[in-house]
Order: sequence, then structure tokens, then C-alpha cells
Amino acid sequence: MIIQKKVKDLIKKIATENNLSEEEVTKAVYAYFGLLKKVMKDADKDDTDSFKNVRFMHFGIFAVKQGRLKKLNEMRKRNEDI
Repeated sequence: MIIQKKVKDLIKKIATENNLSEEEVTKAVYAYFGLLKKVMKDADKDDTDSFKNVRFMHFGIFAVKQGRLKKLNEMRKRNEDI
């Protein structure tokens, strides 16, 4: 697994401050983003309501761009008309 130096330094800092091993902190970080990956994969392009927003405290909100969602709806309507 390749980890950027900044991320490695941050993991090391968190591990030291919380008396944890770097491996435990790394697993926690990757589990966090594993959830985001799962939510994104579970979305169904034929069901625009399946695109969920994910909010990570102190990090941000991950959401589908409205323009992309609009294009998906338009493509679906065109395919239904055929």
C-alpha cells in the first residue's frame, strides 16, 4: 500500500497522541474511506434516488454533482422513449 508522506506523518501523529499503533490508525482511516467507496458502488444509475450523500465529520460532504444527476435522468428518459 502506497501512502503519501503527509498522510503517513498524520497517521503517526494520531497514533502517538492516542497511544495506538500506526497499523490500527491506518486501518481506521482506510475503513472510513471504505464506507465511502461502498456507498458509491451501491448507487444504481437507473435509480437516481440511490445516489446517497456521505458526510464525514470535520472532513466534508461527498455528493453527486447535480449536473451529472441531470444528465443521467436525461439519458434514462431518452432510453425509455426508444
